[in-house]
Amino acid sequence: MAPPTILSDAPVVAASTAAPSKAKHTTEAHTASASLIVSWPIQGKKVLVVGGDAVSAARAKFAVDAGANVTLVSPLNELSSDAKSVANSVSAFVDGAFDALLLSGCAMVFVSLQNAVEARQVALACKSRGVPVSVASQSDVSDFFFMSTHKDQSLQVAISTNGNGPRLASKLRKQIVKSIPPHAGAALETLSRLRQQLKAVDPSSASATRRMSFVNRVSEAWSVETLASLFADEIASLVKAYSNSSDLPKLRQGSLRIIRASSGHVDDLTVGAFRALSESQLVLADSSVSREILELTGGDVMLIPSDAETASDSVVHAAIHALEHGQNVIRLKAGNGAVSETELALFTQKGFTPIFLPFVGGSVIAAVELVDKREEEDAKEEFHEAQQTFTAARSVQAPVAVAPRPATILASSGTPKLISGQDAATHVAYSLTDMSFVYPVVPESTLGQIAVTWSTNGVKNAHGKSHKVLEMSTRSGAAAVAHGASHNGSSVSVIANSAALSHMLPSMFQIASAKLPVVMHVATQGLSREFGVYNSVADVTATSFTGFAALGSSTVKEAHDLALIAHVSASVTQTPFIHFFDGARIATEQSVVPVIDTSSLGSIVSKAISQAQAVRSIPVADLVETVMGNMASHVGHQYKLFEYVGNTSAESVIVALGASASVAEEAVRILAAAGESVGLLKIRLLRPWSARHFLAALPRTVKRVAVIDDSKVAGSTGHGPLFLDVTAAFYDSVWSLPIPTVFKGNFAVGIENVNSAAVVVFLNGLASANPKFDFKIEMPATASQVTYSDVAEAIVWDVQADGTDSVGPHVVKLLQSQGVSSVSVFTSHSSVHVEPVSATHIRFSKHGEVPATASLVNTANVALVNNISLLEHVNVAASIREDGILVINRQGANPTIQDVAKDIPAATKRTLQARRIRLAVIDADKIAFNYTLFRGNKGEYRNLALVAALTKLWDGVDAAMAVSDLEAYLTATAVENTVFRTKLGAVRTALNSIAMLDTPRDWAREEGAELAKFVSPTFGLKKLANLDQEDGESLARTVASYQPALPILFKEAFGLQSASRPDAGEKTFQVKVTENRRLTPESYERNVFHIEFDIGTSGLTYAIGEALGVYGQNNAYHVDEFLAWYGEDGAKIIRYDRINEKTSAMEVEFKTVAQLLTEVVDIFGQPGKKFYQNLIEHASVMSERERLGFLASGEGADALAQLIEEETPTFADVLQMFPSAHPSIEKLLSYIPNIKPRHYSISSSMNVHPTSVHLLVVVVDWKTKAGKSRMGQCTRYLVGLRPGKTVTVSVKPSVMKLPSSNEAPVIMAGLGTGMAPFRAFVEERAYQKALGHKVGPMVLYFGARHRAEEWLYGEELEAYHADGLLSHLRLAFSRDQKEKVYIQHKIKADDTMLGEMILKQGGAFYLCGPTWPVPDIKDALVTAFSRFMTSEEAEAKLEELKEEERYVLEVY
Repeated sequence: MAPPTILSDAPVVAASTAAPSKAKHTTEAHTASASLIVSWPIQGKKVLVVGGDAVSAARAKFAVDAGANVTLVSPLNELSSDAKSVANSVSAFVDGAFDALLLSGCAMVFVSLQNAVEARQVALACKSRGVPVSVASQSDVSDFFFMSTHKDQSLQVAISTNGNGPRLASKLRKQIVKSIPPHAGAALETLSRLRQQLKAVDPSSASATRRMSFVNRVSEAWSVETLASLFADEIASLVKAYSNSSDLPKLRQGSLRIIRASSGHVDDLTVGAFRALSESQLVLADSSVSREILELTGGDVMLIPSDAETASDSVVHAAIHALEHGQNVIRLKAGNGAVSETELALFTQKGFTPIFLPFVGGSVIAAVELVDKREEEDAKEEFHEAQQTFTAARSVQAPVAVAPRPATILASSGTPKLISGQDAATHVAYSLTDMSFVYPVVPESTLGQIAVTWSTNGVKNAHGKSHKVLEMSTRSGAAAVAHGASHNGSSVSVIANSAALSHMLPSMFQIASAKLPVVMHVATQGLSREFGVYNSVADVTATSFTGFAALGSSTVKEAHDLALIAHVSASVTQTPFIHFFDGARIATEQSVVPVIDTSSLGSIVSKAISQAQAVRSIPVADLVETVMGNMASHVGHQYKLFEYVGNTSAESVIVALGASASVAEEAVRILAAAGESVGLLKIRLLRPWSARHFLAALPRTVKRVAVIDDSKVAGSTGHGPLFLDVTAAFYDSVWSLPIPTVFKGNFAVGIENVNSAAVVVFLNGLASANPKFDFKIEMPATASQVTYSDVAEAIVWDVQADGTDSVGPHVVKLLQSQGVSSVSVFTSHSSVHVEPVSATHIRFSKHGEVPATASLVNTANVALVNNISLLEHVNVAASIREDGILVINRQGANPTIQDVAKDIPAATKRTLQARRIRLAVIDADKIAFNYTLFRGNKGEYRNLALVAALTKLWDGVDAAMAVSDLEAYLTATAVENTVFRTKLGAVRTALNSIAMLDTPRDWAREEGAELAKFVSPTFGLKKLANLDQEDGESLARTVASYQPALPILFKEAFGLQSASRPDAGEKTFQVKVTENRRLTPESYERNVFHIEFDIGTSGLTYAIGEALGVYGQNNAYHVDEFLAWYGEDGAKIIRYDRINEKTSAMEVEFKTVAQLLTEVVDIFGQPGKKFYQNLIEHASVMSERERLGFLASGEGADALAQLIEEETPTFADVLQMFPSAHPSIEKLLSYIPNIKPRHYSISSSMNVHPTSVHLLVVVVDWKTKAGKSRMGQCTRYLVGLRPGKTVTVSVKPSVMKLPSSNEAPVIMAGLGTGMAPFRAFVEERAYQKALGHKVGPMVLYFGARHRAEEWLYGEELEAYHADGLLSHLRLAFSRDQKEKVYIQHKIKADDTMLGEMILKQGGAFYLCGPTWPVPDIKDALVTAFSRFMTSEEAEAKLEELKEEERYVLEVY
């Protein structure tokens, strides 16, 4: 019997040999048989797999992966689906039954047949020819048993049960694998590299034993973790030690730290002590140290008896041994005891100086004899500082809202919170109902998203029940599901954009008819032609006849309060309600308002409902006002259906609702305080309209009523519903006084840019002799700035892509911590620019109330501009009050006013000077860069610097307290002491880096066009092109496995499209391989191959000289190996959202992680410095973090360059070099670029080959200095393609074009695969000649190493030469003779002919290949031209030919 054979190098296949065969084996005898696990490399050998089931497929795949030449034998109709997929990757497939002739040259045979008799016959045939055979499920006739194997790089683990218990073997193997140290496979790879390098310096076979002995010494000397992470320079030092026969070098000497356990409580640990314990490999601990401390240790623990004064010599020697081999050792003392001098001396004598780490409750340093007095004082100072820092971190909590001074608006049951209007309404809806249906309409909307989050996290409602939230699409029949759910007894709320209401009308009629108490919370919006958003209740009034009541809010507080009133009223009246609020402003504006928590809402609502039940028979309007009265003590305000503000004897009264009412209220209060006869009637209950309540709220003295009518579509003609309601009310029998004149109108421009000054002017005009019936309220040209007493304002301007949206909320939290009683923040987005702009408006008051106005800030104390490019489009100074400050983030230290002047347009300069605004300049980006060299997010640190600058310069903010609060915030939120110190350093640097500059007087005379003074809010549209992402931001996210099925099930709704590479950004085509033929001999070191693709119906066309872009793919097996090592599930679904650059449409793509890493992401490409920088923050092991930081720094540039040059590590390699740097798969995908197409010159003419395209490719491969084989990603992909495989390609134009005249001479110079385009040239000229056209001479210079191996397309070209198409064929095979001959030598020899062809006959010269011969070829052509002109003229002529595209170089 032939020796049992299996186990290969890549990867190794596990097997065990069967016991020697005996006649008539009994079952017991077989069970007792023994086996020997052996290995045999099968790479390149013939392996036969007989059978077509799943077992055969698994055997075939394993052998293919091991590099064997596999022949699969089975009738085609018996192939399983697994076997069919494998059949494409085997060397040969035999469609039929087994034939003994197939055993010729076989190294081994695998058999898995359903027919046991046939399987035994195959086995007997193998045995008769001495070929080892393994038959599945028939161990008695098997020479070896196939064993599943655990693989980790070079490490493999297999267990043999002689075929009796494969499942048990697998179970045992898994248990054993769990006990193997992490990175054992990487350690073996290191030893493999070491063996290769030792053999390189000492190749003698006689030294094999010495080399292996040295490797064994290294294996025993260092831990698995140390071996796994050795760098190239460290391996080189081992090789040097071998060569010099010296001791092993000391690599990465470990550290000795001394910690006293003090109280023994984990809570008393400093950050440094905790980290040291968790990262230690060996701890010498007093036996009395508490168990909870010992459980924190990361390695082995050696206990020292509590009665022993010092550790024994053997224990100390064990610690020294660990230190010498790079391990971290902790000496952990109980209580506050000191380590004895004797013990310390044993360590110091060996060169290990201890590091003393403070343990908060402990004293500072024990063995003061080891340090001088200065060092002792330094250590004490460091300890006390660390102790104070950690104590602060434990005692200071994240900033919370501080209850401000008592005021009417805060005398409620709620707790002050910073919240938006839509979230306040959603909070009430979620708390009081069982189900919510969200209709956002706009894709980018955040409406209702907080409810989705709560539901996902399992947050209960006020009744202790789970709340279900469903996001719905807006289409005809919307709200039918809400009707059905409510009809079935569920308590239902709807959260919607007002644009969805028109689609809900049929369902709303049915809901109201059934008297179902559904409450809809609606964000009202209108959309202008410029995508601007404004408040409009037109959609709400369009539902007037459905039977729904409509209640409106105008502030964030009202959104909370009236949402509550709407739910109570709906329950009492059994009437469905619409609660609407300003979707353009209030929906996303954040203010500090009292919010009643969920636990309290249930009892409050129950009590209010019971109180109202007593009078439920009265009209709905009266019931609503009753509920308002009952709820007043809880919400802190006595709401009315119609609420009047102003002079009780007013003659001019404005009637308004929502945002319009809030702007008008400011002006009315100002004028009424001055004695003017004006007032405002704010509408709360729009439907049902109660004329009785409306008239009762009006002063009896009214003569003029101005209706600001937001109830009709902007721009439409006719009267709006609100105007008609108001007018009709006066003809009701209740009103017996003279009927006032009713005017109608609205705001002329976006209300956000109108302040109370405009309303004051309007009211003055309303009282004039000739007021306008149809009015427009607009800002007067000479209006002065309106400032609010005791209110401080600021604006943060930025380009949205820069990610400073956290600055505003961060500042607000700091204001709250200072006891600010009222604060509001609103971010206005303008997304119609190429670079979308945002402006965050902040107002606060320490003692009063921030006005409830819809006006944006235009009198800021301070404005901050992060991106100075924004200054080119907006006059930001127009929003700053006189003597205010403009803060600019710009690059450059110590800027002068002359430096800054270059960045500021003339219009802004004029405003700055006119208002005496000072400039404050800071380089926040440089500060962020300096503090994130090794870890951290630059955007986060930049924002911290901006927050510090803003709080320091904002008049009204206690700067010292703000800085103190900021430090407290950092203390409470930083996860590590080092992070805290780094962030604190950035803040302090920012505070000391602000340059204050006065504006020159001559700026007032600057000439230049005016700029926009504000940006109108728009829908939150995506940027029109792909955004540059902040470091570490992910464009991909993991989604549920069912999500990709939705677009397939609902193709029309999702607009499903098919695309081969939607991420490519160019048109791609699908072609099929028809031929893949090697042109160089198998024995030759260079693999040059010819590959052809069938164009089919793909639509691909190409012209002469163009290049084919091939989208290569990574090896699927290598991807699976990487995912297994990384611990990631390849089947996980990733969703990509991207903008189509051509259509600007949002596209969504789903792929599995395995698909992405195989087809899209360049995981086996070579990373740049940026990747090392990105990994720093993810590295949890300090040594790895430091090494990454060094390689990514300027100081490590040479080391990184050396690493890349010697090892050319891939992204996957770098991750394995630093295993503790383990970003999430979403982060990792954002760090690694996509696979770029590799462009190859097309070697065919489409006229000659109309259905195919040809390429000429050389395999790019090399070995690293450590001996690791590397291969180019795309050539690895192409060389392995078999006929029938589909490939994604694109076409790229080229300068390699034939002359326009067929008669013009063509001179071609190609080196190696540079022959490709010239084959196409020759074919095209041959085609033209066949059509009867006269063609000019063609000269080909071809260069390579050897004619016998690299005469590419030789037979074709010689045939063309014999035919006369190729008039001259000049070959230069550099290594076929003693003296090297290159094509430039051949060109120089033909100088007269070339000069004649190019200069006299209008010919063109082409070169394709590497760059190195270009200078010589240029000199040869200049020499040729010099026969007809001077050398200077020849040089100039060559440049002229280049411009004419008659001297074309395509070199690489």
